[in-house]
Amino acid sequence: MPLADRMVEPREMREESTYPQGTDFLGLRALCLDRLRRGMNTPDEVCGAASAWIANGTSDSVRHGKEVLELLITAGVRLAMFNLAAHLLARPASDADVARAHELFRRVADSEAVDLCLKREACGHVADGLVQGRGVPSNVDEAFGYYVRAADLGSAIAASNVGAFLDGRVPGWEGRPDHDRALSYYEMAVQGGDDMARTLLGVLHLRGVLSTPDPAFGKKLLRESMAAGDPIARAALLALEVTEANGDTLPPPHGPRA
Repeated sequence: MPLADRMVEPREMREESTYPQGTDFLGLRALCLDRLRRGMNTPDEVCGAASAWIANGTSDSVRHGKEVLELLITAGVRLAMFNLAAHLLARPASDADVARAHELFRRVADSEAVDLCLKREACGHVADGLVQGRGVPSNVDEAFGYYVRAADLGSAIAASNVGAFLDGRVPGWEGRPDHDRALSYYEMAVQGGDDMARTLLGVLHLRGVLSTPDPAFGKKLLRESMAAGDPIARAALLALEVTEANGDTLPPPHGPRA
């Protein structure tokens, strides 16, 4: 049951990402950069156009799109950093592409002057890479900090993952489990629509580790998750029948969501 990963998608991309065969992308590149220099388009608008060229998928469109994004990155455009990182991670040609994506996501995550939604997603991607050892050596302790930042900026997936750390389900993490704090993050994730967090929150209420557990509410959450087709919730409810018959408490689900 791994830590939840997120979709890798560029932001602010123009809707049209399919161009007729024979489109002059070199000419489009020159036009976009000229309009940028003359103040007729913003850097983010040019970034959206370049990202659409990459999504078009031809060697010519991809090459010119990436070159424009690199020019914008040199100028410090955070959206260009995020979008190029997303493209590199979605279709890496080599390990170097994955490492470059992580480096760009980290630059966005650690930037002060950046859209908070962009920062939230970048923090999540950095954390995912650190957990999975994707583009960088695995470091779950550093990943925890980035997940907290993403969660506090409103990411339901990150909030669920923070809960998993605090719930003691991430091997190798050197932090101290704090089940009551895990409860808060699971609740945050459930409010954000994370279905797995609903199951984990239900189990947490039934494990006898909270200062103020609500077993009835925990069972309700598990029934809701089971009705939605979650096999982990079904297994937890079956295990609960056995443990209640024996007078025990429900154990946590095995393994992290990593």
